[in-house]
Amino acid sequence: MRRERKKINKAWVFGGIGVLVLIGVIAFARIRNLNKQIADNPVKSGASYEKFDKDKANDLMTRYFDGMADKDMEVLEDVFYSEVVLKTFAKHNDVSEKEVLDAIKKEVDKLTVDYMELSIEDYSAYKEHVVASYNETIEKNTGVKNAIEAMYRVSVTYKQNTNNGWEEKEKDIMVYVSDDIYHIWPVIGE
Repeated sequence: MRRERKKINKAWVFGGIGVLVLIGVIAFARIRNLNKQIADNPVKSGASYEKFDKDKANDLMTRYFDGMADKDMEVLEDVFYSEVVLKTFAKHNDVSEKEVLDAIKKEVDKLTVDYMELSIEDYSAYKEHVVASYNETIEKNTGVKNAIEAMYRVSVTYKQNTNNGWEEKEKDIMVYVSDDIYHIWPVIGE
């Protein structure tokens, strides 16, 4: 009987060690993932942050919201796509540029946007390695190097007309700069 007890104790010990190892592996994976997320977060310092042009960003946001409200695809195409980014989206998704734009139109047609009092509340710049990653994808799909000069996360506030009346909203929008022109990274049609 004493031997059986030792076997049970050893089993419990090995089982406990296995659980601790598993917890350690899970914790390591989560910390590693968190560190990557922190490394990719935009920052409020550096050359790109200092180059942010609030006037161009304000103009972009106004054109974006007006284009959405009016369902003006000509404006929205310009807001979302530099020529090289449109080509990248098309090639990456194995569709034509027209199909990319048609997908956006289809999504925009479903929306009703009525807004007022738009303002940029805050912004931060994406780190160089994040911009480099986007540029690598663009180069792979189009052959164009360093098409994106900088990327920002821009926080805007606005009032939107809803079923409950005018409600204040806040939205973070990814902005990219190509040939010194500000565009919104398209999340519609991705």
